[in-house]
Amino acid sequence: MNIALQCLATIVIFSDLAWRHSALRLARQLETPSVCVLHIDLPHNASVAWGSSDYFARIRQRIPVLRRLMAERIDGRGWLGLFDADVVALRNVSARIDRLFRDAAHVDMVAQQEWPCASAPLRPCINGGVWAVRRSPRGLALLERAEYLIERLRIPDQDALDIATHNTSVLYLDRRRYANGATALVDPSWRAHGAHLVHANWLPSVACKLAWLDYFWHTRFHSRPASKYEGTAGAMRRRCGVSLRSTI
Repeated sequence: MNIALQCLATIVIFSDLAWRHSALRLARQLETPSVCVLHIDLPHNASVAWGSSDYFARIRQRIPVLRRLMAERIDGRGWLGLFDADVVALRNVSARIDRLFRDAAHVDMVAQQEWPCASAPLRPCINGGVWAVRRSPRGLALLERAEYLIERLRIPDQDALDIATHNTSVLYLDRRRYANGATALVDPSWRAHGAHLVHANWLPSVACKLAWLDYFWHTRFHSRPASKYEGTAGAMRRRCGVSLRSTI
């Protein structure tokens, strides 16, 4: 894990056999001269039903890994992030997050916010699949709190982050430019060509997630997709729809 010490920032992507191709494709888009991407394959196939005990047991492995990486270097300048493999990003996303941290010295965390958020404003609805924390004592303390909550309460990392970020300065990414699945698939005013990132959560199955990811990767967020994908979005919308709950 010494890769984290060689770069100003490090993004971690977890995957398994089903998600390895998507994870490696995303890693190539996020890497920059100053931002390293650490790809970690889980030992078992994690493509299990959302909400199952097996699913959450595997999801809970992630924050302890990031906490250990954070503890290796605390300098206040760099940052450490986590991206799910079901994300499509343009190459400048890493640079944009880097700039957000530089321009807002008081910010401890940059995160995608889930939408819709039924618990707001009591809980901030941090998305557990797109976030970054500054390499600072406050950033380390945040991850330590989240890890403690995961272990003691046996809750998912997304819920732990929601609680652990109390009294923490969090900067939320613009909902349209960094869209979650509900924004991209349900909001009629959303336009793909203005997006920097799409997170394919809120979808009911791995097959639907992979189909949407393939569509967004090949259209590259253009408002007029390549002829090969003409009509694909409508067909997938009818077949997959959108889940009534977040699938992280």
